[in-house]
Amino acid sequence: MISVAELMTDPDFTRTVVLRRPRQGTLENEGEYSVPYGESEITAIVQPATTAEVQMLPEGNRIGEVISVWSGEELRATDGKLREPDVLVVDGVHYRVTHLEPWPEAGYFRAFAGRFVP
Repeated sequence: MISVAELMTDPDFTRTVVLRRPRQGTLENEGEYSVPYGESEITAIVQPATTAEVQMLPEGNRIGEVISVWSGEELRATDGKLREPDVLVVDGVHYRVTHLEPWPEAGYFRAFAGRFVP
């Protein structure tokens, strides 16, 4: 397999994106679950998802604006339990990671993320 890891840092293709990664949540007063986020910057290729790519996503993830993100940084979606997905902030717009296609042997991780209002 050909590694494309070098492209994940090439400024001709990439941009800086804010990665908001959830940390361990806690139960607050009155049983409310609170999740703090840590922030860092990552380099990624960001493009709108194509119609064909959006159709491949599970039903609940097809609503709204979806972006396709390639990064050398491993991104995380929800695990179906209490873990919250990563949030990407691109030009001030928030996107929640909904689907992953990891390709670590090729030097990148691909994710689809849907726009939301925090």
